[in-house]
Amino acid sequence: MTLRLSAGWALALGLAPILAVLPQSGSEGDSLPTPTALAAAPADSAVHGARFDLACGRCHVPSGWRELRPDLEFEHAATGYPLRGAHAQARCRDCHRDLVFSRVGVRCADCHEDVLHHGELGTECARCHDERGWRHSAKELVEHAQTRFPLLGRHALVDCATCHRQSGFDEYRGLPVACAQCHAGDYAGAQTPDHRRLGFSTACEDCHSAADLRWADSAFRHPNDFPLAFGHDVRDCNLCHTSAAPVPDGDHCFGCHAADYAGTTHPAHAAAGFSTACRECHETTRFAEVRSYDHAASGYRLQGAHADQLCFACHWQGVYAGRPTDCYSCHSLDYQLAREPDHRRQDFSTDCSACHSAADSDWRSAGGYAHTLSGFPFVGAHARQPCGACHGSGVYAGLPAECVDCHRDDYDRTRFPIHVRAGYSTDCALCHTPEGWDTDARFGERDALCPGNDRLRPDGDARRAAGRRP
Repeated sequence: MTLRLSAGWALALGLAPILAVLPQSGSEGDSLPTPTALAAAPADSAVHGARFDLACGRCHVPSGWRELRPDLEFEHAATGYPLRGAHAQARCRDCHRDLVFSRVGVRCADCHEDVLHHGELGTECARCHDERGWRHSAKELVEHAQTRFPLLGRHALVDCATCHRQSGFDEYRGLPVACAQCHAGDYAGAQTPDHRRLGFSTACEDCHSAADLRWADSAFRHPNDFPLAFGHDVRDCNLCHTSAAPVPDGDHCFGCHAADYAGTTHPAHAAAGFSTACRECHETTRFAEVRSYDHAASGYRLQGAHADQLCFACHWQGVYAGRPTDCYSCHSLDYQLAREPDHRRQDFSTDCSACHSAADSDWRSAGGYAHTLSGFPFVGAHARQPCGACHGSGVYAGLPAECVDCHRDDYDRTRFPIHVRAGYSTDCALCHTPEGWDTDARFGERDALCPGNDRLRPDGDARRAAGRRP
C-alpha cells in the first residue's frame, strides 16, 4: 500500500501535530516523513491511532512509507473481522478511508450503498449475499422461497434485474407473480406453436412449469380424445395446427390428410371412390397398415386364407367397388391348374364352395364338400379319409358304391376269420359298420352266425383244447 497525504488530508485526519514537528517541503505532493523522523512525533499523535501498537516494520519498508512489504505479516482475523471471498481481494484503502484503522464499520451497509434495492429489502445484505459476491448465493434462493414466488428452474439462474427492472421504487415488494406479467413477449413471439393465433390461454402454467429450464419442456398433454401417439407423435405443432385450421377437427382425419388421400395410388383412393372417413380402414400407426376395415360391410367377409392377403391380391387392377364375390372369378387359374385331383379333366363344378370353404387355410382343406350329393354319405371311418384314399386313380364320377369294390383286398387278406376259406359273403355290411373293421356291432354271437369258426382260426385246435371260445 502506498500513501500520499496533502496538508488538507493531514488536517482532516488529525495529523497536524505531527506535520508541525516535521520538516515541510511546501509541496502538496511530497512524501510523508520517514520512519526515523516520525519517531520524534508525540506519542498521542500516532498516524493509525493511539491504541495501534503494531510495529511499523510489520507492514512498511525502511525506504519510505509509500511502499508496503510484499509479505504483510498483519493478520486481519485478529481484529475480529476475517477477510473472506471478495474482501480478501480488496485494497486496504477500499475499506479504511481513514488512517485510524479502527474508524471503520463492520456492517455491510457501512461500506455498500444500496443503490439497487433502495432499502426495500432492509440492510441485512447477508440474508441473500455472502462475501463471494453479489450474484446468486444459496442464501438468496432460500430467502426468496419465503416470498410468494420461490425461484425454481430457470428463474433460479437469472439476474435479479431480469425481473426487478430498477425502474423505480417498489421493485421488490408487491410485484405480480402471474407468468404473463413478465412473459407476455414470450407468449406473443411463440411460433411452434403460434400461441396467439391458436388462441392459447395466457395462463402459462396450464402447459409449462416454473421448474422447467426451457419453454420446450412443456407439460402440455394433448386431449384424451386425440392422443399424440404413433403417427401423430410429432414435435412441430404447426404441422397440424395450420393457419387455415388452427384447431383441426380431430374426428375427421380427412381435414388434415386430404393430400394423402388424393395422392395415394396403391390403391388410388379417389379413383376407386373410397370413403374419406380414414378410420374405416386405417389406424394411427401408419397408412400402410390397414387393420380396422370391416370387409364384411362390402358383402364379402374375409376369413381363412383371405384374411391374410394384401388388398392388391384381389384388387390388383385398382378396382374395389363392384367386384364379383364368386370364387371362380378370382380362382379360375387355380381350378385350371389343379392336379390332385384334376378338376378340369374330371369336369368338377366351378362352384368352388361345393368342396372348399372360404374359412379354409388352403385349397387342400376341402372339408366343405357335401359327399351325400354323390349318393355315398361320409360316415364313420370314411369321413376321416383323404380324397385320394378312394379316388387314387383320379376318377371321381361313376365310382361303385359297394364296400367290396374298394375293400376286396381287405376281404382276401383277413385271417381271423379267414373270409375266403369260410366262404363269407362279400356284403361287408352284414357284419361290419362304417365305424371300422374291429367294430362288430352287427356280428352278435360268432358261433351262432359262423359255425365252424374255430376251424378257420390258425390257433383253433389249441383254443378248443383250452376250453376257450374261438
